[in-house]
Amino acid sequence: LLKATNLESISMTTNGTYLKEYAKLLKEAGLDTINISLDTLDENKFKHVTKSDIKPVLEGIYEASSLGFNIKLNTVLIRNFNDSEIIPLLEFAKDVRARIRFIELMPVGKLDFFNRSKIFYNDEVFKLLEKTYGKLTALAPDGSKSAKRFLIESINTEVGFISPISSPFCDGCSKLRLTPEGTIMYCLRTNSGINIKKIIREEGLEAFRKLMPDIIRQKNISNEYIINNDYSFLDCNRAMTSIGG
Repeated sequence: LLKATNLESISMTTNGTYLKEYAKLLKEAGLDTINISLDTLDENKFKHVTKSDIKPVLEGIYEASSLGFNIKLNTVLIRNFNDSEIIPLLEFAKDVRARIRFIELMPVGKLDFFNRSKIFYNDEVFKLLEKTYGKLTALAPDGSKSAKRFLIESINTEVGFISPISSPFCDGCSKLRLTPEGTIMYCLRTNSGINIKKIIREEGLEAFRKLMPDIIRQKNISNEYIINNDYSFLDCNRAMTSIGG
């Protein structure tokens, strides 16, 4: 995929369950960045949310760190569930030389438990980190512009804030997501996308390469559509676990 598109890098989003087993192969295949969902370090809470054990996930993160991957930890904060773990999660990120992103809870997919009282807003996180570590120095946006990035100089760790509820970023978003089924999705807020696996298998990589400009145009159209609908989560009924970030 890197050769076909001339992309500078490719990242993969994973729950980390089998990361320890496959990290070396992924590195050899050219993957350089891994996004890992990690909402808690508490074994019981992790089991409650994921229905699986946390041990292999943590082992996978340590393995990826030792192999030199760029690691981003994605943490969705839920009030009165994991908001007490903000500092421990940040310290863990520091230990494995990872960047951490705190993400506001979004009504993506069928979340029966979602209501606004469960949202832990990122301005609250920012104030807590400033109180604990001192000044946070603003960094330039990354390519996707979805995260506001800061460096905590006292511990030399990068933290990002993704705030789709309190501060929507659709107008500056350039991110495309590739699902496990081979579909490129334009946005988390809709189901719109195109299945490139079918195109590549039937017509080859050159057909996909020629299609890229149109995919980018469709991404821009999707952004405008969302903005014109007050940043609503319009018709996305997929779970985040099936989309990635």
